[in-house]
Amino acid sequence: MYTQQQTNIASRFPLILAIRGTLLGLFCVVCLTLSARTNLPELEQQIVALRIKAISATEDNIKFDYNDQMITLLETALQEKDAYSYPFRSFDTNFIRLLEPDNHRFRLFNWDIIHADGTFEYFALLQTYNAKRKRYELYRLQDASAIIKQPDTYIGDPNSWYGALYYQLIYHKTEDRHEIYTLLGWDGNDNLTQKKIIEVLTFDRHGKPRFGATIFKKYPSAQNAIRVARVIFEYSRQSNMYLHYGKQLHEVDKVRDKKTKQWKTIMSDDPIIAFDRLIPMNNGLDDIAAFMVPETSFTDGFVFSGRFWQFKSNILTPVYEPKKTPYNKDREKWYEPIQ
Repeated sequence: MYTQQQTNIASRFPLILAIRGTLLGLFCVVCLTLSARTNLPELEQQIVALRIKAISATEDNIKFDYNDQMITLLETALQEKDAYSYPFRSFDTNFIRLLEPDNHRFRLFNWDIIHADGTFEYFALLQTYNAKRKRYELYRLQDASAIIKQPDTYIGDPNSWYGALYYQLIYHKTEDRHEIYTLLGWDGNDNLTQKKIIEVLTFDRHGKPRFGATIFKKYPSAQNAIRVARVIFEYSRQSNMYLHYGKQLHEVDKVRDKKTKQWKTIMSDDPIIAFDRLIPMNNGLDDIAAFMVPETSFTDGFVFSGRFWQFKSNILTPVYEPKKTPYNKDREKWYEPIQ
């Protein structure tokens, strides 16, 4: 026969098992959470190590071998739990850009590889949140700039991206709830010329990214009859062109005073994309990009209005003094500072 004590223990045994099971479950959850958190810093260090090896390598095949390994590892890291909110703080100091808009719709990881012949190739991973499908999605962008014949008017997808190294991201939400992301970027191109680029990123109704959009109004492009899908400035490798989004004095309108009959200029210091106007070094060299240089006394720009970037000519000097683009001796290339 069971004693009274044995009966009490037996009656409490299922409760003890339940408590132990709950504690064990909580312990496992904590371990998994800690594992996820500690795994990302380790992966970040491994990614940075591969990036440094790719930069330091002198032969293209070795550079791209390390780069391929880095891409695979970064894709693995971005599929980890909590990866979307993980900061990857060491990336920027190791030449991997991380840009994210104010609405946190996506994160763009962006970097370059310099070929032995001095040309550049660009790489990017676009990590997005698809609200319609309620899931995170990852896109590997393929740089097709070398084979795109009409880049000014070209509209592409992740498999045919006009590659660049982006340094500034501008977010607008229109009155009809369209989201427009404008990217300012740089392309080292080759030993003779470099480029500054104004790119547009949008998402279709399925959440798929698209690059390029005909939203630039009144821009005097080379093909005046065609509205461009992105703006590309190509100029001398020895020059430094200013392209930045920020507060800048510009003309909004002109009104005529009823009493004096004089025209009055209405000014604004709202944010604007401002850029140097390019001119040839000498007469007759207009069509040769290697001889195009910034004319710093003339600044043009784009003002966002409605759903479009409106071109403005001859805007005033910046409200603040722009930073000079630093030259990085270790990389032997120009890098635009992140503002």
